[in-house]
Amino acid sequence: MNDELSGYLDDCFCQISELDNVTSSDTTKRTPSANANSGI
Repeated sequence: MNDELSGYLDDCFCQISELDNVTSSDTTKRTPSANANSGI
């Protein structure tokens, strides 16, 4: 049970870190347009 749980948690953390990388790159790409929109 513990082995399955630790493996499951490892998978979750891997997916979370991948999502973090995607969202952080997305925000940097969108920041200029977001600033332009707020300027309007």
